[in-house]
Amino acid sequence: MATELLKTIMDSTSYDEYVLEVADTNTSAFKLYEKLGFAEFMRIPRKHSKRSGVNNLVYMKLVKMKEVDSLGPIL
Repeated sequence: MATELLKTIMDSTSYDEYVLEVADTNTSAFKLYEKLGFAEFMRIPRKHSKRSGVNNLVYMKLVKMKEVDSLGPIL
């Protein structure tokens, strides 16, 4: 359900890039985002990770490929 929800949101907007933050310990969300095409680009260590249970905040990005219109015959 989460996959379809995110796909619907991304398909219904005009944005070309999406950036999100996820805790490294949230493996289910991490795998979902990877499945949708998001790639990790930054990790920030968390202070007091033992208390919070989160070691790093992971930032992920998805860049939609733009469709190229037909240029017609090249002269």
